[in-house]
Amino acid sequence: MMGMIGGEDMSLIDNLNQLTGTTAAEQRIAEYIQQNLTTIPTTTTEQMAAETYTSHSAIVRFAQKLGYSGFGELKAAAASLAEQQAPDFATTDAGLPFRATDPLAAIADSIANYTSRSVADARKRLDLDGIQQAAQVLLNKRRIFIFAQGDAQLQARSFQRELVKLNRFAVPALDYADAARVATNLDMHDVAVLFMDTAQAGEFTRVLRYLHDRQITTILLANHPQEAVSSLADVTINTDRSTREQPQGGTFATQAVVAYTLDTLFAAMYAYEFTENLFADTPTTDVSTPKMPPANDLFGDGE
Repeated sequence: MMGMIGGEDMSLIDNLNQLTGTTAAEQRIAEYIQQNLTTIPTTTTEQMAAETYTSHSAIVRFAQKLGYSGFGELKAAAASLAEQQAPDFATTDAGLPFRATDPLAAIADSIANYTSRSVADARKRLDLDGIQQAAQVLLNKRRIFIFAQGDAQLQARSFQRELVKLNRFAVPALDYADAARVATNLDMHDVAVLFMDTAQAGEFTRVLRYLHDRQITTILLANHPQEAVSSLADVTINTDRSTREQPQGGTFATQAVVAYTLDTLFAAMYAYEFTENLFADTPTTDVSTPKMPPANDLFGDGE
């Protein structure tokens, strides 16, 4: 219901700009709406009243003065306008999706927007077969070695901590020696997980080729890996945020995609032994001594 101001083709901002004869309270409400447009759709009348030092009824009357049936219709108009003003995901720099002059609320909204849209984009292209294969490999191999540097190392460590919940203890390979030296100590019972971006492409490609030649299982998580590189890995999972080349590896969007991919991989591993893992996560008063392998059977695999 658009009545007192403008028509159905007018935006909320247009209505605010044409508003005349306002009281001090109405001016505060109008300024609040203009400054917090992206959060208005999730704001209650009580919250706005508290922020503008007005009342619930004053908010409703203000919405009606703008030509809306009530605050709910005003919120819908704000949501529509915010969507129209959202930056173009395809053209805006996802490495830094905000400006120095943006208020913190706008920055927070921008990061939330790019994170959610990046994850949604990644889900459409997620290689579920690759995730499933990787999960099976990680559950079945005796040792897991993780090769990662830079930003990827932080995400790799987070994944390493998650694996502990599944009684899987991954080795951060580069903490103890260089990549080539560690690679020479892997055998057929192990799996190497490589987080590769442009910076490590040369070194990690050599490691990948070495492990491939020795028939040691590898899982590659990479941002648009070249065919010559991905063909060396047993399982390749593309962690790029879009279908086109993106030179920036350390963007908010790419980090969100990698985190989402790793969370999905962990969930796939968890699901394989769901009941056992569920009970393992449940606190218990049982203090009985767990079974231990013989002293000469370090890994409990009978070898």
